[in-house]
Amino acid sequence: MMTFSALPVAFLNAIVPSLVLPYEYIVKLIALAAAFLSVALAHRLVLRKEFPVHHDGDILISGTSSGIGRATCEWLAKQYPHITFYAGVQRMVQGSPFDLPNVKQVILDITNQDHVDAALELIKQDQLPLIAVINNAGLYDMSTFEFMGVDTLRKIMEVNVMGTYMLTQVALPMIRKSKGRIVTVSSISGLIPGGPLLAAYQGSKHALEAMFDALRVEVAPHDVSASLIEPGFLQSNIVEEIKWMQETASNNCNNQAMEVYPELMGERYLSLFTEMATTTGSMEETCKSIEDAIFDKYPQPRYLTSRVGALPAWLAAKVVNRLADIALHMETIVFMLRIRVSIEKMLGVAK
Repeated sequence: MMTFSALPVAFLNAIVPSLVLPYEYIVKLIALAAAFLSVALAHRLVLRKEFPVHHDGDILISGTSSGIGRATCEWLAKQYPHITFYAGVQRMVQGSPFDLPNVKQVILDITNQDHVDAALELIKQDQLPLIAVINNAGLYDMSTFEFMGVDTLRKIMEVNVMGTYMLTQVALPMIRKSKGRIVTVSSISGLIPGGPLLAAYQGSKHALEAMFDALRVEVAPHDVSASLIEPGFLQSNIVEEIKWMQETASNNCNNQAMEVYPELMGERYLSLFTEMATTTGSMEETCKSIEDAIFDKYPQPRYLTSRVGALPAWLAAKVVNRLADIALHMETIVFMLRIRVSIEKMLGVAK
């Protein structure tokens, strides 16, 4: 008769007949699965927190001249006519959503302290609560690490990290007073290892993720929610944008860089990005995630709006959220690293 302890081994060997696993590895795999289930249950029962929901007041959005910022402003302004949206732009822009009665343009360079202070002062004069800040402004660059200019790296970090930090910091007292929301548009590049030519951009997004994970924990006791939005390449004008970025990357590299990294500057790499755009999330999905982060009483720490390799966005988000919120203890990290090493050794033997 098969013992109870042997059941997991028999089960896994039955469903994976081509791979006979040693008992000790199967026990570790089952322990890891149990750990993930326990983490999910603990998150659901203990860490899940309800936040206040507001349906009137002011919302400040940075970077609304185009792309996600503009689409989000239009999406929200049409659905929430009782909320005033302050749309940060580099210069005055015509057309939708800026012609809507509840949208007000404000000149906002998030790296300029005077601009940031003036925008928040304008909102204060409205005498309505600031119920959300949507950090969307950012820069994108494609350059090789070796030949990227230091000024390029500095500018990316100044906008994507320092500017976002400054706007959030200045707005925090008003957000804390209203028990509002902080929503930051990051990128899937800040969550997983990315590809070449994106060192500066990915570095800035990883920094953003770490900073706003810390912020989320700090402000939660004040009934303030902080969520990260992690889109991939969006299908809106994606081919034109990628071509422009590819040309920018080529122009930024000198002849030596073109000789050293020719495979990164040609059509093959461009085709890869274009293919990614056809399998990732839509602009509408990203706008809906931002809406949920502001108006759902149980906002998520992260909203992935694109696939992570073979993983659907919803599954990847659940895994990352649990790890970010709970599995930060050194013992857990060490345990998972040991499991990883064991699996790699096992697969090496299996090959």
